[in-house]
Amino acid sequence: MKKKLTQLINHFLLIVPLIVLPLWGLVIYATSLSTTDQGLVFRNKVFISDGYLYYFILLMPISFLFMPKFLYGDQNKASLWDKFILTYKRMTMQAKGFQETPFEKSEDLDRIVAYIETEKPYLNTTFSLHDISRTLNIPHIRVTTCFSKQLKVPFPAYRNKLRVEHATDLFRSGAHLTTSIEGIAAMSGFKSKSIFYTAFKAVYGVNPMEWMKENL
Repeated sequence: MKKKLTQLINHFLLIVPLIVLPLWGLVIYATSLSTTDQGLVFRNKVFISDGYLYYFILLMPISFLFMPKFLYGDQNKASLWDKFILTYKRMTMQAKGFQETPFEKSEDLDRIVAYIETEKPYLNTTFSLHDISRTLNIPHIRVTTCFSKQLKVPFPAYRNKLRVEHATDLFRSGAHLTTSIEGIAAMSGFKSKSIFYTAFKAVYGVNPMEWMKENL
């Protein structure tokens, strides 16, 4: 810390004369000139306009902002491009490592899957993540994490898949012979026939009628 402070003071003592002396000389020289609306005049000729004079005065102080190595003693000789490439590689490696790191399954997931497979709560049309959280006394955020990070399946898609599979079990058992498609959909947890058809096609690629023709 002491070394850096000493180095900074030395740079400051060097920079001040470089800024003050040229500006002081410019002021002294300018006092021997007259000014007009066009700028500084020397021997009846425009020597320098006000705009150029303004930028010239600011040029030196601003220039030191682009010299951090000189001001702060940065000894790293790598170019800005090299630093950019290095930073990009580090970010890429970190992102790749994060993606490749498997998310360990938790006890929460085991409890959730066992509850769903045993109790079949998805057959209730109002079944939601809140029901799982409330029944198993697991915080809602942890229940959501189990689906998004561990199963890697959105809860609605997971729920619909189980409902569709239940519907196909009903078809195989011959329930469709005595019950309408709307009835099968309701027994499987769907609120309407249209939702049932959409979910069924998302899972099997065909509608229920086509599936029955191919599988029954």
